[in-house]
Amino acid sequence: MNNLDTFISYDIDAFIKYFKISLHYTESLPENINGYTVPLTRTMFINEHARNKLFVKHHEFIHCLLDENAEPLIESVYMEGTRIEHRADVGALAMMIK
Repeated sequence: MNNLDTFISYDIDAFIKYFKISLHYTESLPENINGYTVPLTRTMFINEHARNKLFVKHHEFIHCLLDENAEPLIESVYMEGTRIEHRADVGALAMMIK
């Protein structure tokens, strides 16, 4: 993540494009799932009905950069408090502040 500081601005869409991450918005997710990521394929999905899509986008981006799981990582009320979700939350907030 340190190389993000070499960019002129912290534009999440520019980062997604630079790191060749596939971003999809969907209405197919249940209400309690804001988004999910398949880090191995660098693919992220954002629920169109999520209250804070910008935060979810940053959160899922962090998963794409830092996690190497082959299985999807789901951002939902059921996963709150786990170490991996906490790291994605902190990373997302740090990026949004910058």
